[in-house]
Amino acid sequence: EPSVDRARLLRKRGEVTAREGRLSSSLRWYRQAITECERLPAGPAREDEEVEAWLAYATSLHHQDRNREALRTTERVVERAEALGGARATQALVQMATMTAMLGDPSGEPYGSRAHDLARRTGDDFRLGCLALNLGAAANDANRSAQALELLAEAAAAFGRCGDTEGEALAIHNRGECLADLGRDDEAVGAVEDALRRFRATGYAAGALLSRSGLGRRSEEHTSELQSHHDL
Repeated sequence: EPSVDRARLLRKRGEVTAREGRLSSSLRWYRQAITECERLPAGPAREDEEVEAWLAYATSLHHQDRNREALRTTERVVERAEALGGARATQALVQMATMTAMLGDPSGEPYGSRAHDLARRTGDDFRLGCLALNLGAAANDANRSAQALELLAEAAAAFGRCGDTEGEALAIHNRGECLADLGRDDEAVGAVEDALRRFRATGYAAGALLSRSGLGRRSEEHTSELQSHHDL
């Protein structure tokens, strides 16, 4: 007998495999969750779970750099997510804004504005941090350094308010990369050192390695930029 609880369990198994880096396997779990939802009668619980599963599916596509597929997947549920409101709406808008920015498509800017306003209105600092972090990375890649610095500072502040130390450290680290691109070497090294301390405090080995490698390149090569790392 299909149930929302079973769909939720399938989705969560997908989330676990995604965190383990098994992204193709996560897509299969999310698909099973979506299929389970489609077998259920219409209703608020089914709608919420199905939209969340689709958004998770799109996220795994994004983490495989399949951004056009991820965008199409998010587009199919963004209106449904906005109708649900709350965290689901914010997440869908953040994903639309992020994926269009990564593709260099300015048509996604209204999604970013709506996500920003909704996250601020609902006090969703985690998703506000994610939005600013991703848009900051896209701005830096597009050589819009001033905008990137502002967005990454906003991301660090939002993650700090909600207690996400890893997110805060990543935003600080990426800000250091941006400062390095501008030739502001002392500030860049200070930011990366700050990020390294924060990563170590959380036991986040991948983040600590990221920051140590950046410091190593700065001290050994005396270059004016750090290698770009926007995805851990």
